[in-house]
Amino acid sequence: MLQDLRYALRTLRKQPAFTAVAVLTLALGIGITTAMFSVAYPVLWRPLPYADPDRLVFVWHRIATDGMRRARISAPDVAEFRAQATLFEAFAFTNNVRDVALTAGDVTDHARLGIVSSNFFSVLGARALVGRTFLPDEGVIPAAILGDPAAVIPPTALVLSHELWSSRFGGDPTVIGRTVQINGAPAFVVGVMPRGFEVPMPPGVGLARDVVAWTPIRQELERFRRAEGLRDQDSDNTGAVIARLRRGVTLAQAQAEMDAIVARQREAVLAYQDRGVRIEVASLRKDAVAHSRLLLLALFAAAGAVLLVACLNIANLSLARASGRQREMAVRAALGAGRARLARQLLTESAVVAALGGVGGFLLAVWAVPVLLHFAPADVPLSASIGVDLVALGFTSGLTASALLLFGAMPAAAARQTGVVALRSHGAAEGSPRAGVHRRALIVAEIALSMAVLIGGGLMVRTLTALHRENPGFRSSGALTFRLALRAPDRYRGPAERAQLLHDLAQRLAALPGVEAVGAVGGLPLSGVVWTQPYGLEGEPPEAWAGRAADFRVVTSGYFQALGARLLAGRAFTAEEDLVEKGRVVVVDALMARRLAPQGGSVLGRRIAFPLDGRPVTAEIVGVVAHIRHEHLEQDGRESIYVPYRQEASRDVSLVVRTSDDPGSLPGVVRREVSALDPRLPAYQFRTMDDYIRAALAPVRFALTLLSGFGALALALACVGLYGLLAFTVGRRAHEFGVRLALGARPRDLMRAVLAEGGTLSAAGLVIGTVVSIGIARALTGLLFGVRPVDPLTYAAMALLLGASALVACYLPARRATRVDPMVALRYE
Repeated sequence: MLQDLRYALRTLRKQPAFTAVAVLTLALGIGITTAMFSVAYPVLWRPLPYADPDRLVFVWHRIATDGMRRARISAPDVAEFRAQATLFEAFAFTNNVRDVALTAGDVTDHARLGIVSSNFFSVLGARALVGRTFLPDEGVIPAAILGDPAAVIPPTALVLSHELWSSRFGGDPTVIGRTVQINGAPAFVVGVMPRGFEVPMPPGVGLARDVVAWTPIRQELERFRRAEGLRDQDSDNTGAVIARLRRGVTLAQAQAEMDAIVARQREAVLAYQDRGVRIEVASLRKDAVAHSRLLLLALFAAAGAVLLVACLNIANLSLARASGRQREMAVRAALGAGRARLARQLLTESAVVAALGGVGGFLLAVWAVPVLLHFAPADVPLSASIGVDLVALGFTSGLTASALLLFGAMPAAAARQTGVVALRSHGAAEGSPRAGVHRRALIVAEIALSMAVLIGGGLMVRTLTALHRENPGFRSSGALTFRLALRAPDRYRGPAERAQLLHDLAQRLAALPGVEAVGAVGGLPLSGVVWTQPYGLEGEPPEAWAGRAADFRVVTSGYFQALGARLLAGRAFTAEEDLVEKGRVVVVDALMARRLAPQGGSVLGRRIAFPLDGRPVTAEIVGVVAHIRHEHLEQDGRESIYVPYRQEASRDVSLVVRTSDDPGSLPGVVRREVSALDPRLPAYQFRTMDDYIRAALAPVRFALTLLSGFGALALALACVGLYGLLAFTVGRRAHEFGVRLALGARPRDLMRAVLAEGGTLSAAGLVIGTVVSIGIARALTGLLFGVRPVDPLTYAAMALLLGASALVACYLPARRATRVDPMVALRYE
């Protein structure tokens, strides 16, 4: 083996062009496939870092009348689950995610805080890295204290993420027991979670990611309010439920038990019966990553297709190279080498190429993964655990071995067929007919795979183009946004104080140079904030509201102008309504206006009813605004109701500043203005509305970038392979071409013959690739928008691109065939 290895190295060193092309091609294929595996594996397949993660499930409400599959569950329902379910070990409740001001020492920073039940970490089976997690019932305030306004509320416990511990506290282990301030209220640190700890959450459930600390819920779940006759989605009362199944319990068994419990709840809560409330028990892992599964699998498959094209290309090069070495193999056979010995020598050479390509591919993956993460969508779950590790190294080794079998087996098999008769050939080695068939089949397969990847990229181009044409309902350019959390215990206690702060801040910001309008809203479009409410016409009982649900937003008077939303009829809210609550008024969007007046009549002056603070209220419609897409850029979503901020003053609020200048120049000025009003109030999450648009397009743009890159690489490899095959064919047939030219053949006849051979192979690859692409494109339907899986324009464009590229690859060898010198070709060897 050592002798074979030394000979293989000498042989490859003597052929630097072949070695460089083969190693580089294989490194590219292995590198991008390993990189995509390193991104997909932690998200889709790596076990979660909890005890027995397969027994963890989400429990969601399904609302039939609203079409909601993952509706948050109210806290009293969770208390009933705990009391009645027997197939579950425990239920944890993540009530809310709040943006807070975290003060440690003299420094106040923004932090995202998870409000969870005290058994949250124990249900997950997650342990603290330093300190501990919450004790049973830790943080729950006794009922006696809650009922005494003069009582002192004890401080809450706090668990830090590793990231916050490192960045804010310098990784100091003595932080355990230290007291910090959360919105001015004391909290003591009890533990630090391991690096990368994350609870994956599906998007669209109103529970944001990037949580950096956790505190326990301060009261028993039974004490939370659940208004009778109304479905109150107030985020203070609802949340996500994570449960742990008992050993041996299946999802189907758990689902059946929860169905029975919710059936009893529907009898007790009239709104649940009216709205068709059901329950869904879903695997935590599968449910949390479902939105990213198709995207990652598609990109991983495309990377694998590029690797396969690379291996087929190297196999073709190796077959051509083996054909040129037939006399060498014949001499070895004549001197006593067995067929197995010859095959082993060629496999050793292929193994050296594979090893070099594998090392290069792994290094490429190490570089590529951070680049992929930089461009990946922000909602890819478990992204903190993505990286190139020992599992990726093992995957690379497996790819290397598989690649060796793919491109090394054919030359080795060809060597086993070598006979002594090859010694009689004095001209160029012709190779066996079977080897020629294999080379042509490999080229057809390369072109077919390239066609499939190119069509995937083309469909994503059409999807992105269609999304860019969609109207989100607002003008994103020139709008800067930021957020405030008005949750301090000693100020902003009531709606009037919070409304006055926003009014004063809006006036200060409006006075800045270039600022055209300033407005506030409870949740920005495309920000992931979800708040829906049922509604009905005035005089209808709440039971009749079933089947109507609207997106609910609280806004100030300048919001629509600042966002660039078009007022269609009536008026927006006034500055007076920002500060004083006189009569209930609302602005509705065009979708609701069409629903309330399907014949096109005016809805101004009509009154609608909806729940606020657990009771129904009625309000007059004073304006109609263009529909704004709040949840998704690719679909309209629900109709919307806008109420004056003063009438439902949310503590978490976003501000929009429209400027004629560059929005990127404003954050520093805005921070100074906020600090001038309240030095203890941090302004955070500065983003332009263009950023939100880009984030909404990120999955499609990510898929487009990678599929286009993979398609271009596969196309280049296929064209190189086609060129190499025809160049080898022309070289092998030089004697034939010389004879034909000497006998009077025209050069264009020879060119036509070579082009016909290349065209036939290309056409076969295009046909097979198109058929394969139809099936693949149908599987990608979930990623497409505004384009059908079988789109004639895309298929035709990709066929023209591949056909033109193949024509160029065929032309160069064909041109060389016309320039064969008959005298040189006929000269004796």
